[in-house]
Amino acid sequence: MTLAGASAALASLSLAAVAWFGIQSLRKLRSTLDEVQQTVAELRSRIDPLAGEATSLVRTANSTIREVKGRITTVDPLLDSAHDVGDVIHQVAESFKQAMAEKSGGSRPGAAPRPSRSLPGEAVSIRIGGPSAAPGPRSR
Repeated sequence: MTLAGASAALASLSLAAVAWFGIQSLRKLRSTLDEVQQTVAELRSRIDPLAGEATSLVRTANSTIREVKGRITTVDPLLDSAHDVGDVIHQVAESFKQAMAEKSGGSRPGAAPRPSRSLPGEAVSIRIGGPSAAPGPRSR
């Protein structure tokens, strides 16, 4: 064998070794890519139901929010009415205080308090609450 023949044989062996290592690397790359493909398929099969659940949850939350808003708009007039009732009760209490002040002799602000006296035939009773809160008979 000549030097040129030995060089050609060595070059072909080197090329064969490089090709063999390249083929082995490509096989490993292929198996890795197959595993990645399987993992992606598994993830899709697991994520799709979760996405469906998340969508359902968002729809339910939106429905609940709409319902709460509707109930709030229903309750607002009731609260306004309760506020109006409170105003009326306040006005009645003020009128009652004025009437009582006029009845007791028209006491003025800053005037010395008058001694209380009982007026014959004129009793005022105020009952707050139900029948159980009613005062018992008074003794004079």
